[in-house]
Amino acid sequence: TVKRIKTANGAHNFVALGDKQHVFVSNRMANSISLVDMKTMSEIAQFAAPGGPDCMWITRDQKQLWYTGRFSRSVRVVDLSNRKVIHSVPVGRSPHGVYFKTHAPLQ
Repeated sequence: TVKRIKTANGAHNFVALGDKQHVFVSNRMANSISLVDMKTMSEIAQFAAPGGPDCMWITRDQKQLWYTGRFSRSVRVVDLSNRKVIHSVPVGRSPHGVYFKTHAPLQ
């Protein structure tokens, strides 16, 4: 262990932004997602992510973050320009993973 990085309650998963500097961390119990700066090894932002955020994926253009809402039975889309949920897709019970072969953003 090099350093313990504090985010919110229930930190579960992470995904790299793609800029070689930042990663997002899902905080399932806190209903939030943290942005971590890997150079400073610290949380630099946090935004609301209702539904128990679990696994995440970022579109190729880095404009959207998709996450599974473990407790809301949904997949949600976050606009990364303002860090707000812009769409919710109902799915089955306890969704766990999200992956897109083409990484295309929601239109």
